[in-house]
Amino acid sequence: MNGYRTLRSRAFRFLGLLILSCVFFTIVWGSRVYAANPRLADTAGLLSADERNNLNNQLDKYSQELNVDIVVITVDQLSGGDAATEGVALYRQAQMGFSNGDAAVLLISMEDRDWGIAGVGSVDRALNSEARDYLGNTIVKDLGNENYYQAFSSFAEKSKKIIADAQNGKKFKKPFRAGFSAAIAAVISGLASLITVGGMKGSLKSVHSKTGASEYVKKNSMNMKEANERFLYTQTSKTKKESSSSNTTTSGNSYSGTSGKF
Repeated sequence: MNGYRTLRSRAFRFLGLLILSCVFFTIVWGSRVYAANPRLADTAGLLSADERNNLNNQLDKYSQELNVDIVVITVDQLSGGDAATEGVALYRQAQMGFSNGDAAVLLISMEDRDWGIAGVGSVDRALNSEARDYLGNTIVKDLGNENYYQAFSSFAEKSKKIIADAQNGKKFKKPFRAGFSAAIAAVISGLASLITVGGMKGSLKSVHSKTGASEYVKKNSMNMKEANERFLYTQTSKTKKESSSSNTTTSGNSYSGTSGKF
């Protein structure tokens, strides 16, 4: 009887060790897969260790929720192409994230301060040219102020919303800016004022207007011997127009990209 209990005890211990080994193997293997397929490649060293960890967690969370990759890459310099095209090439070569070819990619190159945003595969349609311009304009101020973590985190958050909306059949629409809304309010207020003043003016009684300036002058009270017109000056104003570059290239899964400077 004691021998049976001893044998059973050994069997349970062996089974427990086997289960623990399987769990350990799963954790180790999972960490290796994760390490081999990151969604952040900060090769230019723009982020601290804590910032890299936080951003990687954010990118992983959003990517898993959407089942597409949101990727951030930083490099010291470009190798000849524009930032968006090279971002897609590096994403594919490194097999980042799910590696299924569906991704929103941001690449930053420090040599000439280039940024590039691309939508790859199914994300191509979600990140149309208007959406890419919006994302670029959203992060360019933080990039210029060297607030790199804030810029990357903002890109991830806003890309997630745009892609999620597209997956739910909602087309991207650029949000109204506060300044633009204020301008509209000012125009509406001005029109209302004109209508009010026009109504008040219409209620006033007035004498008949004269057809010429001479009719307002008393006879023989003014004697003008010579009259001429003289051109004084002209004023010219110029408004600076913003420009951006964009390109669309197809290789394997289709993608579209927009590049700019910060």
